[in-house]
Amino acid sequence: MLERRQPDNASDYVAILITKFLRFFADTFFSKRYGHRAVVLETVAAVPGMVAGMWIHLKCLRKMQSDRGWIKILLDEAENERMHLMTFIEIAKPNWFERGLILFAQALFWHFYFILYVFFPRTAHRLVGYFEEEAVISYTAYLEQVENDLSLNVAAPQIAINYWKLKPEARLIDVIKVVRDDEAGHADVNHKLADTIDEDKHSAKNIKQIEYKKEEPDFSTANKNNINAHQSTTLYNSTSLGEISLFNRIVMAPLTRSRATVSGVPTAIMADYYSQRASAGLIIAEATQISQQGQGYSWTPGIYTEEQTNGWKNVVDKVHGRGGKICLQLWHVGRISHTDLQPGNQNPVAPSAIKAKASIWLQSGSAEVSEPRELELFEIGTIVEDYRQAAFNAKKAGFDMIEIHAANGYLIDQFLRDSSNKRSDRYGGSIENRARLLLEIIDAVSSIYPNNRIGFRIGPTSNFNDINDSNPEELFAYVATQLGKKALAYMHAIEGQTGGDRQNIPFNYDKLYSLFKENGGLASMANNGYDKDLAESTTVDLVAFGVPFIANPDLVYRLEHGLPLNEPDQATFYGGDEKGYSDYPFYDK
Repeated sequence: MLERRQPDNASDYVAILITKFLRFFADTFFSKRYGHRAVVLETVAAVPGMVAGMWIHLKCLRKMQSDRGWIKILLDEAENERMHLMTFIEIAKPNWFERGLILFAQALFWHFYFILYVFFPRTAHRLVGYFEEEAVISYTAYLEQVENDLSLNVAAPQIAINYWKLKPEARLIDVIKVVRDDEAGHADVNHKLADTIDEDKHSAKNIKQIEYKKEEPDFSTANKNNINAHQSTTLYNSTSLGEISLFNRIVMAPLTRSRATVSGVPTAIMADYYSQRASAGLIIAEATQISQQGQGYSWTPGIYTEEQTNGWKNVVDKVHGRGGKICLQLWHVGRISHTDLQPGNQNPVAPSAIKAKASIWLQSGSAEVSEPRELELFEIGTIVEDYRQAAFNAKKAGFDMIEIHAANGYLIDQFLRDSSNKRSDRYGGSIENRARLLLEIIDAVSSIYPNNRIGFRIGPTSNFNDINDSNPEELFAYVATQLGKKALAYMHAIEGQTGGDRQNIPFNYDKLYSLFKENGGLASMANNGYDKDLAESTTVDLVAFGVPFIANPDLVYRLEHGLPLNEPDQATFYGGDEKGYSDYPFYDK
């Protein structure tokens, strides 16, 4: 059941009263005609997204400013609500007089909502959020009625089957369930938009900063007056990444630690681990498989089931509770897997049937990767959709942004490099074709997150997991240029060999960063072998630290003050419990 949003002020209570009146009206006049009641609800619900999207569009044209992805969100919502209305018109079959009333009611509510949105946009979004909550209640009652009287469970209209991709034999019960889920999603989106307006209004006064203490810091109670305290270089200054405010320019790199359950559900100790490191400007959570097919190691987390999503939500909530920002890295390992981990013990998939000289770990221990099979052309679209669904689940879990993992010899990197991609179709051969999968994935996830909340990770010269390319300069120049044009939040580059030599192959990373930003990308992020001196002298926008964060939950504080670092215990890097994971000490003065 949907968790009801509690009102924050008087206008919220007014919004609740209005929405309860609208549902009371629908329930009273259509107490037994649930189909007509749904038409009334959707008549009202179909208006706000269209109105708000149009008004924001006009404002953006006038001020030449970014819409932060709101227009697409709102117009997608409007289209979704329009399909709800069309579906229930098909089911209820209102007469022509009733259809006339629908048009009249939409016109009336259109004018009311337009005026409300122009002058009180926060209240307008809150009103819609509360209205959608009431709609969820109404659809739950509708569902119970149909389940108790199966004679009402008519065949689903074809328009609903096509739009929601339901089974051909779908019934009314199936339609009500998906519509109810849609309404719950719309409620959450509108409440978050209202929250964002609140944040914008008060951001100048309420920027959260870190107050360091001997014990574990309390990131939620710092005073704004301390913003400039202890800053020795710009590495420690607060900054922004698109519309996200960051404490500093230090990023916690994604680190596989294998502390999830066997079924890929994030655990309570993972929430402790990440929240301890919330002083990082941005946390990029460990690589997380988008499907079972995308898994390559035991005990790594997933984001493709409800249980996994809820597990991640616990992690995100705890990080946000400390004022931190957290990003999820989406991952498909491709050929770096084993049949024991694959659905139905099938062979792992790859762009081409070329086995890597690499190993993975299972519950039984280390093992060579299994022989892969080449992906059929039609299967690639399914993987792209898996990424989109994973992004949807990440947003549901509350992640501030997402990162697409296109490095370290995993699936996307396998498509990019000519040593592992020998395809002769539109995903192989030329650089443009080999980069096609990455670009399609970015386009898919951008339907969930705005582009300024999407990053990607590449390792141009890393041969980790038996990967290489004959012309990495040209390949990754194309990638940086094309993804820069999409105005993504950042490009995260592993400089050199993953976890090794930073100069393994000559490569102009500065040129790569410039290409990305000159074409519209927002920020550059560097990774691999950075220490305090190198990080403080670099010209990149963000610096990602990996291993140092493992043993130093307060790494930012230690770097800023030149304090000694804890040494990590490599024996506890992968798998296990709290030992070597969430038990490393904070600096004690």
